[in-house]
Amino acid sequence: MVCKKRDNNNNFVHQNLINVHSNLINVHPNLINVHSHSKKQYTCDKCNKDYNTIKNYEEHIKKCKGLNILTCPKCMISFSSRFSKSNHIKRNNCKARSIIYANTTPQTNITNNNNSIITNSNNNNNTTNNFIINNFGNERTDYITFDDMIKLLKDNGSSIIPKYIQMKHYNKQFPENNNIKYDLRNGCLIKKNDKWQNIGIENISKKLINHNSGEINNFYNKNIDSIDKIFKDMQLLEYIVSKFNYLDLQLDKSYFNELKKEIKFIIKTNILI
Repeated sequence: MVCKKRDNNNNFVHQNLINVHSNLINVHPNLINVHSHSKKQYTCDKCNKDYNTIKNYEEHIKKCKGLNILTCPKCMISFSSRFSKSNHIKRNNCKARSIIYANTTPQTNITNNNNSIITNSNNNNNTTNNFIINNFGNERTDYITFDDMIKLLKDNGSSIIPKYIQMKHYNKQFPENNNIKYDLRNGCLIKKNDKWQNIGIENISKKLINHNSGEINNFYNKNIDSIDKIFKDMQLLEYIVSKFNYLDLQLDKSYFNELKKEIKFIIKTNILI
């Protein structure tokens, strides 16, 4: 039989509840001295956000760009509260700007020499911003407008994918997407898992065709009604679509090889547009 005691209010309490934290009344004795707020264990080196679990932390770092939590990820304007930022994003009428203009959280723990962080000086306001190059496959595309895509399609499909790749990866206005580079000494490198890693240029060319043909195809399917009104010649439109349809591209071996050749040239020249 367990002996029970009464407290000052005549309530039964466990007999071993000695030295329990004053705010933890009637807590089991095995929880002695446990604070009600657990200390967060995982801190992002890019933005200093804290996470309780390794799963949430790992999901975050895949996408983190080092932005201040009150900064719009599209136009890079900072707000005084989350409410103001949320209302701004809901309106969705801001113009995309590079992260070099953002109010970023100071970087404190990244000291490696793998070019993960680039320092950019803005001569207009005499400030220096650190920004993180996006990992391959996690590029920004919010600055690529509907009109930009229509302009690509109006090239009759001859170089849709290479020009889209150049617009996305080699845009001097958005250097955070410059995550593919090439030199004679190191060959082709891509930013992956926050590190520059070697990859064969043949391999990356195929990956770029596959991934970006899918992005262009998604754009077409999402805006098919508007595009049909612009391209009234359905035969021409079918021809254009075949130039970014991956299944069609694989069937035309000659064109597929020419496509890879053009993409390799873009990679090797590293020309920013």
